[in-house]
Amino acid sequence: MRTTPEEPHPKDSVAGGDSGERTLYTRALARLARRDHARGELAAWLRRHGGGEDTLNAVLDRLVTEGYLDDERYARERLRVLLRRGKGLLLIRAELTAVGLARELVDRCLADTRGAALASAAELCHRRLGSGWERDPERVARARLLLARRGYETATLRALLRGEGDDLAGDLPCKEP
Repeated sequence: MRTTPEEPHPKDSVAGGDSGERTLYTRALARLARRDHARGELAAWLRRHGGGEDTLNAVLDRLVTEGYLDDERYARERLRVLLRRGKGLLLIRAELTAVGLARELVDRCLADTRGAALASAAELCHRRLGSGWERDPERVARARLLLARRGYETATLRALLRGEGDDLAGDLPCKEP
């Protein structure tokens, strides 16, 4: 593939292909092998391991091009996991933006999750407070605190009290098969 000895091999070119860049790329791949990361989150981790901004951006761009790093995939998977753990959309939004995801991407991922968030809240209240909690004022007050701590909007509690979550509980779309 090389035409002259001075021309680097395409596999070696991470913005020049020197050993520091290859090391940074290898570290990034090893990190991504453990779990998915947002670009900003991985960049912050890699900055602690040396390399200039140009090198860092070249490595991150290569990972994006090769499909190893994808902010949208990360956001959707993290959203699914956090909903499954009973977290509300306010808390999820805060966590996704804290790792450096663009607000537009976060908004797009959260746009169609109202039903899933309602199902998650209904399942959480049923599991923690028992059936019929919505008819007991004391348990409703506990539900309000529980949902607020978990990052749910107050509209979610109102929807549950109106019975909107009854048909969704136990049918959380983010459940693993």
